[in-house]
Amino acid sequence: MRKLFLILGLAILASAQTGSRSMLPDEIRYTALHLSTDGSLVHLKGDVEIATHGVILKCDEADYNRDSQEVEARGTVKVKLITEP
Repeated sequence: MRKLFLILGLAILASAQTGSRSMLPDEIRYTALHLSTDGSLVHLKGDVEIATHGVILKCDEADYNRDSQEVEARGTVKVKLITEP
């Protein structure tokens, strides 16, 4: 299984948006069908989405380290860069 490591930038673009709500420069949101934590490590599985101010990462599974802000994404991985219109 291929692994992809990403360091999520917190302030990639000044006015990026995800969905209908603007995100703060230091905000990180994540969702998944199954979620568990082990200290600062968050294990996400199934329809994973991790979003920052200017990046949306979608994948099958991921481990997110809240301290280092590193993500190990597995399965089908897509990264979308959000730019101003």
